[in-house]
Amino acid sequence: MVSVMIFSAVRLSADQENLKMGAYAQIEMGIDSLQQKYLRPIFNYNFPLGSATIFGEITFLQRAGDQLKGSIDYWLNLGVRRKFSHRISGEIRLNHFCRHLSSLENPEILNLNEVLARAWFSTERVRLGLGYGFYTGGNRDYNSLLMVNTELTSIFGSELSFKGELKFRDFIEILYEAELYFSLSESTDLFIRNAKHYEFENTTYIGIRMKSSAKIEEYLDSLKLGTGFYPYFKAHKILAEGEFRMFFFKTSYRRFIFSLDFSAPIIRDNAFWGDFYPENMVYAFNFEYERKLKDKLFLVWYSRYCLNLPLDHNERFNSDLGTGISLRNQSDFDLLAEKIRFEVSAGYNFDLDFDFGLKFGLNLLNINWLDSHCELRFQLNTEKLYSSLRLFLEFGKVISIRPFIRFDKTSHFESQEPSNIKFLFGIALFKWYGE
Repeated sequence: MVSVMIFSAVRLSADQENLKMGAYAQIEMGIDSLQQKYLRPIFNYNFPLGSATIFGEITFLQRAGDQLKGSIDYWLNLGVRRKFSHRISGEIRLNHFCRHLSSLENPEILNLNEVLARAWFSTERVRLGLGYGFYTGGNRDYNSLLMVNTELTSIFGSELSFKGELKFRDFIEILYEAELYFSLSESTDLFIRNAKHYEFENTTYIGIRMKSSAKIEEYLDSLKLGTGFYPYFKAHKILAEGEFRMFFFKTSYRRFIFSLDFSAPIIRDNAFWGDFYPENMVYAFNFEYERKLKDKLFLVWYSRYCLNLPLDHNERFNSDLGTGISLRNQSDFDLLAEKIRFEVSAGYNFDLDFDFGLKFGLNLLNINWLDSHCELRFQLNTEKLYSSLRLFLEFGKVISIRPFIRFDKTSHFESQEPSNIKFLFGIALFKWYGE
């Protein structure tokens, strides 16, 4: 469901750094000097705690060449930041990095962990950062890390800005990133970036970047991110899911919706806190034309392209394309506006002959600030039948926080393997921009 990469850690601007509780999204797309297409999203969440802010970031950079073969760099960053004065702030963070290959054999997966303390000095148009840290875990024998950051905005009062980062790894290797970008608006940049990353050749990226700020928020619908844990399933231990929704051409009776979904099942190994390697990356690109029939009833024409990319194995990707119609009683099924929610869809799939889907949700109890809910989902085509039951609580206003338990069952019609029920529990974060 989304893609971007600002090297070892995502660097937020001063305005974004000062966000209170909230969710921030950013996506880049373009072409690199290796003749590859690339996609790169960021999901950032901020949770204020007294005078400090706890933050979490998920970002990945996917490069794709012929037959969608290429590398995917994942960053999972957690930390705390604090502002000490108008100009000075600091942060402590843990950055987990791993690199996977789509549809290519990958005998050794590069992974490492950076532990970093960094100080920032900011003025209106200049931002400087200095950090020092060390490496822990991973499969590389790295020790120390010195980082220097520079950002110059609106150079000579123009739309041109610069940001750069230098990493001195063990004072032996220099890694870097230097970017010039042109601000078309507060939410859109054109950029050219040259970078040398961990164990990757020097590469130049050219593309466009869109950010969930300023005017673009008028077109953002929602940002969703969830993680579930499988306590008993032998193949996977974690499932990561997300969705990014935008809408356009909105009037009182119709709108066009684009959404990008992603999911990544994490392979189970001998130790739960061992390696966190995704088995594959699944994307769903959805295009919907929604028309309001009457109050609380919407008719939708949809087109959906699903892409399944195997990781670290020499296997070809799978994909399918379908189109059809849906009927629902609210525009976004995940929004808990109605006590009873439903969505039913039926259409033709060019690879799987047909698609049929059903979603049903019910608000169970509302006790003060805590709500409880249940959801049922079914998806049927010529290849499989998928069903799911989710029970969850909801609290929070700026960000909807939903701890859940879920039961999934998938029956593959042409497989000899028996169907089994997967149980998972976890937490999901939802942010709606139009509410």
